[in-house]
Amino acid sequence: MSEYTSENYPEPALEEFRQFRDWVDNPHDYGRGWKERNDGYVIAFFCTYAPRELLYAGDMLPVRAYGGHRADEIAEADDHIFRGMWCPFSRDVLSQGLLGKYDYTDGIAMASTCLHLRQTYQSWEDHVIDEDDFNHYFVMPHGTQQVGGVEHLAKKLGETKAAIEEFTGQAITDDDLREAIEVYDENRRLMREVYEYRKQDRPPISGLEAMEMVKASHIADPVEHNELLRSVLDKLEDYDGPRRDPDFRLMHISSENDDRRFMYMVEEDLGFDVTVVTEEACVGTRDFWNVSHLTGEGPMVDIAKRYLDRPPCPNKDWPNRHRMAQIEELATDFDIDGALIIMQKFCDPHQLDIPRERDLLEEEMDISTLTLEFDASVPIGQFKTRVQAFVEQLRTAEMDALY
Repeated sequence: MSEYTSENYPEPALEEFRQFRDWVDNPHDYGRGWKERNDGYVIAFFCTYAPRELLYAGDMLPVRAYGGHRADEIAEADDHIFRGMWCPFSRDVLSQGLLGKYDYTDGIAMASTCLHLRQTYQSWEDHVIDEDDFNHYFVMPHGTQQVGGVEHLAKKLGETKAAIEEFTGQAITDDDLREAIEVYDENRRLMREVYEYRKQDRPPISGLEAMEMVKASHIADPVEHNELLRSVLDKLEDYDGPRRDPDFRLMHISSENDDRRFMYMVEEDLGFDVTVVTEEACVGTRDFWNVSHLTGEGPMVDIAKRYLDRPPCPNKDWPNRHRMAQIEELATDFDIDGALIIMQKFCDPHQLDIPRERDLLEEEMDISTLTLEFDASVPIGQFKTRVQAFVEQLRTAEMDALY
């Protein structure tokens, strides 16, 4: 539906967010331009557990491979991935590779996380990249809390470092690694500072703008992204521009979700004043909520510890379940009225967590939830009706509480 394209989204008040949107609208133009300007390598990665610091330290720009959210394009993957009972995001990402959208990249990197995305990685390996391109599968522990996990992961990071050095023909020093850690940690700190403004009663940025900011961090050089973030924070400190005035503050909890059409629909097209004020998602807080802490044991250990300590996705949250504490903290700190629980179709790890998420929010915190199952192309009309009914229920409950 044309009214849900980015040309019709409200223009961000701050020019920095307009730049984030441009990068998200035109990721391949950015990637090609960066490669020409820097004479470096561009590497596609499939999951935010991939160690971007190591790639960046090796003069590589890590860019996350995303789907196109078009039903006519995702079918390109049908000859390579079984469409029944298979994650549509994984199929969509593969279709973009098969269609040549990432033809400017110099290889791929994958962290062992999701079995469905692993199939995408293997199909890219067989049908998208060239034989002499960079190709590395990074072994990430299944349980982020396991005994000896930091040491094990640091050793595996050493293997990743060696693979990068072999490909580029250049050594990666500890100083290179520390510089990359510093750049990415600054990016994470700055985005968390921006999120503090989403806690305000009248937030100066929308959920759509926040999503575009985070997604842009998976596309752009972190140095350039940091420059914009610092500029944003300078302006927000004494901000007197337009603000949102939500009657209802929502949170979304999700498996991979970068569908801007859905976010636009929720915030702008329901007939209610709604703002998505936070999220627990990999295109969001889960990716950047923690930073590295210097252990004194070297940069490999520092990187390993950060990735193991970051808010986990359900596929890695073992043996204990730490996600629920993170969801509870975000729901409380951002003062939400309701939560949208979103899962990609056939995403078993997230689906298994949904009953506990509902119990936490509805039974323990008295926060209403709505669960939606996403496909590559979101059925906007159906979802609009369901989210409208959900917000109407929130309004009815609010009125009943008053009277």
